[in-house]
Amino acid sequence: MAYDDEHADILGGPILQIPNTGILGQWSQYSILLRASLILALGLLVSLISLRAWDIWKKNQELGYRKAMRRKHGIPDSDCRPFAVAYAAATRARAEREAQDRLQANNVTEEPPAINNQVPFSDAHGLRRRAAEPGVWNFS
Repeated sequence: MAYDDEHADILGGPILQIPNTGILGQWSQYSILLRASLILALGLLVSLISLRAWDIWKKNQELGYRKAMRRKHGIPDSDCRPFAVAYAAATRARAEREAQDRLQANNVTEEPPAINNQVPFSDAHGLRRRAAEPGVWNFS
């Protein structure tokens, strides 16, 4: 009778079992070893994907830093040479471009009219200097 009491409800009828249907019901049917190995495999898969995503993110960060540094020094993105070589070429190109701009600027400007017969003269670098004014050079 004690056995019947454990398997009966308060009114003496049999205990109704919830049928094992759906995802949770089917999950409880498998052994604990299979569940543990499935959870471990999913954890391993997630960790491998995370590790790969972290590597890709770090490489993109480093590439972005290198490109920013090269841009800061005037090296275009299309230049794949080592930094020292590309920097030397960019510096040389910048110096040549500035020299051409200076020459064009000197050719475009007009000479100012002579005041009191004083004509400014150019030195070796193409810079104009004022002519000495009379009476300014008094060394006594």
